[in-house]
Order: sequence, then C-alpha cells, then structure tokens
Amino acid sequence: VLFSDRDEAKLIIDLERQLADKQVNMADLRRTMYDLDRDRNDFLSGEQVKTALQRCNVDLPPDLLARLMLATDRTGAGMHKIEALMNYLTKVKPEAHGIMIGSRYEPPVARGGRGSTFQSQASLQPSWGAPTLPLQQLPAKTDYLPDEGFIEAEAPGSVSRAPSLAPSPTPFQPANSPVGPGEALEEEEEEDQEPFNMHKWSEDYTHLAQAVYGADHDQSGYMPPEEVRHVASTYNLVYNLNISEASLTSAISSATDPSYGEVNLEYFVASLQDLHFQEKGAY
Repeated sequence: VLFSDRDEAKLIIDLERQLADKQVNMADLRRTMYDLDRDRNDFLSGEQVKTALQRCNVDLPPDLLARLMLATDRTGAGMHKIEALMNYLTKVKPEAHGIMIGSRYEPPVARGGRGSTFQSQASLQPSWGAPTLPLQQLPAKTDYLPDEGFIEAEAPGSVSRAPSLAPSPTPFQPANSPVGPGEALEEEEEEDQEPFNMHKWSEDYTHLAQAVYGADHDQSGYMPPEEVRHVASTYNLVYNLNISEASLTSAISSATDPSYGEVNLEYFVASLQDLHFQEKGAY
C-alpha cells in the first residue's frame, strides 16, 4: 500500500498548515486544471499539476507536492485525477464561486473565427499589447462585435481590413546569414545544459530516498518494483532530479531479488544514485 489512511490524514494536516493563511482562489485553480486537460479525460500529468498550481500561486513545498501527487495517482501511471486533487485542496481551503461548475468545465469558444488559436484561461495574463479602439470608432459595416483584445488600432492613412482576417506577418529579415537547423539545435542544447551540481543534487536526492523508505510500511526493506518506480518517478519530477528512465529501470532491475521478485530498497537507492552520477560524468 503506497498511501495509507495515516498518510492521508497527515497530508491534509500539512496542506492546512501550508494554505491556512494564504489567499488561494480554488475556483480559479479548478478552471485552470480543466483548461490544461487537453485530452478531456479529467486527468493531468505531474507537469500539468505543477503548472496549474504555479499559475494560481498555490505554493507547496516539494515534499508536500510529491505526497499530494502520490495520493492522487493510485495506479502508478503518473496521471492525477483533477477531482481527487481538488478534493484534497478544498478540504483545507473551501471553494467559493458564484456559478456552480459541473463535473466538466468547458472553456468558452472564441468568436470571429479564432476558435483554433484563442485560449480562454482565467489565470493567464492578456497577450495583446496594442491599445483598443473606442466602440464608436469601429467600422460602420461591422455586423458583429469582435472579441475583446483583438480590436487593433489602425495607423492614419492605412487601408482597413476585414475584422475577421488576421494581418499578414512581416517577413523576417535576418541581419546576419541564416542559421542552419544543425547550428540552431546545437545552440538550444547548449542553453538547456547546465553544469551538474553534485552537492545540490545529492541534497534533493535524499528526499527521494526517504520517500522510498517511507513507502515501505511494513519496514521489510523490500517493495514491489511498480511501487518503487511510482514513488521514485514522482519525486524525480517534483525535485527536478532529471534521472533518466533508463537509469531508473536499470536500478530497479539490478536491485530486484530474483527469489521474491521485490526490490531491495537500500540497494536500489545506492544503485540509482551511482547510475545517475555515471550518466552525468560526475566520476
């Protein structure tokens, strides 16, 4: 059992302690979660959960966030049910809104032929920058009111265009010679790569190790491979440890006792750390 009743009670207490004096709009958080649910299956990935919480300024310590993810991912597939997430959060921070939201929140559809590109997300800042025209200055032939934020000011003397047509983008004129696909990819990789800080990584890794040991409720020192993977994957994501799937699979395989089919936790923790250091060229 990955998450016991005792774990659940402690999670709620810690969530209440963390959010009690915080100004959090739970209705906005619910809408944001459903906006991020592109598959419309009421589930979010771990990254999407983190994104929703960040957009709505719900600041949870990494360990608390990891436990919330474990509690809402009972299958170990790395997918978290939105209602399960909100049930935990609204137990400590009740949801208040004027309009009741059903089991499925559908974001409004944009008018004016922009439904494929316009996203209605209450938590996002407006992306338009041009000042809007007063209503009385709109073209007289307009038979509908364009969406707010897409009314663009026209320069004096410019030719007016139909409101439903987007302006043609100005071709980009590079100052220097064009960069080839290979060179652009190399530049992106260089930007993404940061020096590996072994000390900082090891500090964060202790949280993963403690979570793995803590999930062993009978204190036998062994757990089924799928449960070990579930806990390790969650903490790997929350603490941005960047442990590869190959290293995780290899560590689980090498630490699994062939006689019992379960993972020796102590051997797994040491093996996973060693494999990651090798992958990063730390030694």
